[in-house]
Amino acid sequence: MPDQTVYRQVRRGWHEEDQELFDARHQQILTRAVQEVCYLLDRGYHLRNAVTFVANHHLLTDRQRNALLRISAS
Repeated sequence: MPDQTVYRQVRRGWHEEDQELFDARHQQILTRAVQEVCYLLDRGYHLRNAVTFVANHHLLTDRQRNALLRISAS
């Protein structure tokens, strides 16, 4: 009987859309988003809540949200 295990695809490293998602224009948006997350963290917000709030405001994609979360983590 074949193995019925289902493996989740994990994407690490470079993705085809990264060049567009992290170009100069988006880097400015992400820089501003990091500043806003840090502002909220200084005022007692939890990291995930602050990132979600700011990412929703800037309409960030999942990869950009993940990058914002990793950049903002201490």
